Amino acid sequence: MRSQRFLQYKFSRGKRYDPIAQAIAKDAQQRSYERVKTPYYQFRLTAQKRFDHYYGGLLTYQGQAVLNFDIVLGLGEDRQSENIILLRSVFVFPEYRGNGVCSTVLQICTEIADVTGCCIVAVCNPFSVALTDNPDTQKKWLSEGFLLEYEGDYKGEQARMGRRFRKAGFENWDISETIQNKQRCTPNDTFIYVPKNADADFVEAIKHRFLISA
Repeated sequence: MRSQRFLQYKFSRGKRYDPIAQAIAKDAQQRSYERVKTPYYQFRLTAQKRFDHYYGGLLTYQGQAVLNFDIVLGLGEDRQSENIILLRSVFVFPEYRGNGVCSTVLQICTEIADVTGCCIVAVCNPFSVALTDNPDTQKKWLSEGFLLEYEGDYKGEQARMGRRFRKAGFENWDISETIQNKQRCTPNDTFIYVPKNADADFVEAIKHRFLISA
C-alpha cells in the first residue's frame, strides 16, 4: 500500500516533486504553444516550407535569391505585434537578375500571408552585398549582414522596388518613427501587405498609418 508521503511527493532523479514549479512550467509551455499559433509564427513556419534553408536564419528561393524575416518593433501600440512580420531583405544574385525572381519571391510571401493572416512590412532601401566565389564565405557574409552602400542610382532603384511592391499588392503606410534616415526613406518608400483574413482589431489599430495617396 502506498504511503501518505509517497502520494504527496514524487521523486525524480533524487529531487522532490514540486507542484508549484510544475504549474509554472505547464503555464509557460501553454503560453509557448499559444504563441506558435499566432499569425507571425505561422508565417515563419510556412515560409520555412515554401522556401529552402540557406544559412543561419536566411532562406533562399531556388538558390537564386536570399531573404530573411524579422519582428516589427517601435510602432507604439503595434510594438511586437503577433499579427505582422518584417520582410527585412531580399537579395537576388547578379546572375539571376532581370528574370522576375524578386517578383516571384514577393508573390510567395503574399501567398503565405493570405494563408496565415499575417501582415508583411517592407521598406525600399536598396543595398549591395560583398560577393565572393567561395560559397561558404558568401553564406557567412550574407548571414552576418555584410551589406554595402548601393552602387548605382539609389533613388531609381528605390522607385523600382516600390513598383514591385505595389504590383504585389502592398500599400504605402507611414512608419516614420522607425526610420533612422528619413531623408532616404519617406512614407512613400515604406509598405505593408494586409491579407483579407488579417485580425480586424489589428487592422483597425493601424489604419491611421495608411497613406491616402502614394
